[in-house]
Amino acid sequence: MTTLYWPSSIQLRPSVRYSGGPMDNRGSFQPEIGEPVERPRTTANPELFEVAFEDLSVTDFAVFKAFFRDDLANGSNRFIWRDPLTDDPAWFRIVKNNPPYQMTAASGGDFVQLSMQVMRSAIDPWFASYVPGTSAAVPDLVLDFANQNFGVDK
Repeated sequence: MTTLYWPSSIQLRPSVRYSGGPMDNRGSFQPEIGEPVERPRTTANPELFEVAFEDLSVTDFAVFKAFFRDDLANGSNRFIWRDPLTDDPAWFRIVKNNPPYQMTAASGGDFVQLSMQVMRSAIDPWFASYVPGTSAAVPDLVLDFANQNFGVDK
C-alpha cells in the first residue's frame, strides 16, 4: 500500500489553532489496601490535538472531503502530515468522532472553517528526513548510500 500524505493543494498548517497534548497512557488499579498502582500501558503514547483551518477555499474543502472519503477510507487510514508546531513529518489520523470533522461556512461564502481532532503517532516514520521541506509528500524511492538507508514506497 502506498503511504498516504496530506494533500499538497491544501495548506499544511492550521490557520486558527493547534492545541492538545499526550494521551493519558496509564493503566491503573486499586489494590485492597494502599494507593492505586499505575503503570504505562505502552512504551510510547500518542498525542491528541484539536486543529482548525479558518480560511479554506470551497475548492480546498472539496479536496479534503475527497481525501477523507477516498484515500483515508472515511478516516480509517493514517497519513503523513507535518506537525504544525515542530514542522516534522509524522503519522497522523483523524480521530473517530461524530462527526469526524466540522465545517462552518457563511451562506454564499467563498471560504470555510474546517476543524477536527487528530492523533499524532508516537512513532516517527523512518523516511521523515527525506520528506521535502515544503510538503508532506512521501518519496517514492530512498537511496541514501552514505547512511545505508534504502526504501521503496509501495
